[in-house]
Amino acid sequence: MSYILSSPYSPFYTTETVAVSIDTYPKKTESVYVSTLPITNYYLPTNLYYDSSPIIYSNPILSSISYTDVNADKDLHKKVTKKFFSHLYNKWVPDLYPRLLDYVKLSEKDISLVKSKSEAQNNKTKEDDFSEKINYLADYIMTKKDIYNELAYYADRKGINWWDLSYYSDDIELYLIKKLEERIKDMILE
Repeated sequence: MSYILSSPYSPFYTTETVAVSIDTYPKKTESVYVSTLPITNYYLPTNLYYDSSPIIYSNPILSSISYTDVNADKDLHKKVTKKFFSHLYNKWVPDLYPRLLDYVKLSEKDISLVKSKSEAQNNKTKEDDFSEKINYLADYIMTKKDIYNELAYYADRKGINWWDLSYYSDDIELYLIKKLEERIKDMILE
């Protein structure tokens, strides 16, 4: 008698059909002889179930993500303006351009601008008078607000971001000194 093991629930199930013969002659018990039995995928399931639903990919909506424009940050503007204001009056004017202080005259009663360029040439500034003359320039001639406006104009004209202005420090130094000198000379001629 021969059987073919082809049931998927059989532990001997393979993709090949296997002939098994059972002999019943002289013995009273049945014995099973299995000829070639390749058990290759014994522990793997016979039927694999796959999800056949289509996969849909969608791109995220980038327009809902907003980034802060650092160039428009008022805090950054204040810090950069403060830096250049400090450099102008604490470093550049006293150390590199002290001749601009000759346009400011000190008297016993008040501080004012000279009346003409020739008067400025005759008015030599002493180092003791630097702080008073610089304070006068900072308070009345070119204030922090004026420097902010000049920096905004400079950045807009050159197409530079506010956080990059420190890289252009040498050019801005010349620009601010030129603007300060123009303001002084405009006020003298009036």
